[in-house]
Amino acid sequence: MGHNANIFYVEDGKVFGGGHKGMTLNFPALIAKGEEETISWLKSQALGTDFKSTIWDEIWTEAAIVANLDDKELIFGFWEWVPDWSGGEESPYLGDVLGKMFTEFLHYPDMWKVFLEIIQPLWPEWTIELALPAEFAVRKVIITRIQDLKLPLIRDARFPPKSQLTERQKKLGFQMAFAIALGEDSAAYKRLKF
Repeated sequence: MGHNANIFYVEDGKVFGGGHKGMTLNFPALIAKGEEETISWLKSQALGTDFKSTIWDEIWTEAAIVANLDDKELIFGFWEWVPDWSGGEESPYLGDVLGKMFTEFLHYPDMWKVFLEIIQPLWPEWTIELALPAEFAVRKVIITRIQDLKLPLIRDARFPPKSQLTERQKKLGFQMAFAIALGEDSAAYKRLKF
């Protein structure tokens, strides 16, 4: 669909936003870089306050992020994560059944809970929430505070699937994915605790 994302930040009560192409498949890696680098990236995107015509609708939005700097809340979501996507064709890195679980880990609540445990320490004093992009950041609805999110959120699926992986397997899978997405020698990767 073009790797479309809607990106927003809130500062001093003003919402800055816009549509974005390309970063969508690696949002978890952006978030894993931590508060300072993620916010710096958002601010570097020349987002404006008159964004309604520049953001994607619920059909075309594959990922979204809202960083509320005033309330220290981060909401983000995406349809899939391709850790080794580098702007060209997606490589076959995670092509097996296990790989499918990691690229689409938002479908498995037991996996995104582990993901949040890995990410949260990089965002001290922030509250982080995962939601599907259409639930919070499309033309029809832009939510900038976690308390305003409505059901159904991902976690409220009636019968959520389980990954069948052990906690150790989940952490090793995320470790491998982040090693590829960030680079094992990067400062961002070295800050992660698995």
